[in-house]
Amino acid sequence: MFVYDFVPVDERFDAAADLLVVDSARWLCRAATAAYLATATSAVPDRLAGDPGQAVAEQVSLDLGPIRARDDAVIVPLRWSGPGAPSLFSELEGDLQLAPLDVERSHLSLFGNYDTLEPGLKRRADAARMQRLAEASVRAFLHRVSDSLSAARRPR
Repeated sequence: MFVYDFVPVDERFDAAADLLVVDSARWLCRAATAAYLATATSAVPDRLAGDPGQAVAEQVSLDLGPIRARDDAVIVPLRWSGPGAPSLFSELEGDLQLAPLDVERSHLSLFGNYDTLEPGLKRRADAARMQRLAEASVRAFLHRVSDSLSAARRPR
C-alpha cells in the first residue's frame, strides 16, 4: 500500500541538507523507532501495557540507501522495518526527501510503499485502519526528523 506525507522544516534548505547527510543513520533510526513505538502503543495500548515497548523497539530497523543530492533536493532512500506489531506495517520502503520551501524553510516528505503481516486484510475497514496507522507512523517520523533539522536554529 502507498503512503505519502510532508511537513515543513524551520531551517534553510542548505543548512538542513547538511544536517540530514551528516551521521544521519543513527539519529534517523532513533526517530523511526520512536515513531513506530508511539504508533504501536497508541494503536494497541492494552497489548503493550506490560511492556514499555522495549521488545518492539529492539526489532525496529532503518536501512538507508545511497543519499542523492541535487540542487533542489536531497533524497534518502530508506527501508523501515518493524516487527509488524499488532496492526502495523512490517516494512516500508521509500524515499525521504528534503527540498527548499522558501528562503528560511524547507519541505520534508516521505513517500513509499509498505507491507503488513496481517494476512489478507480482506475487510475494507481493516485496510483503512492499516492505512491510518501507517500514515500516523510516517507523520510521527517526519515530525521527529523536522524537529531535529530545525534544532540548529534554536539558541544553544
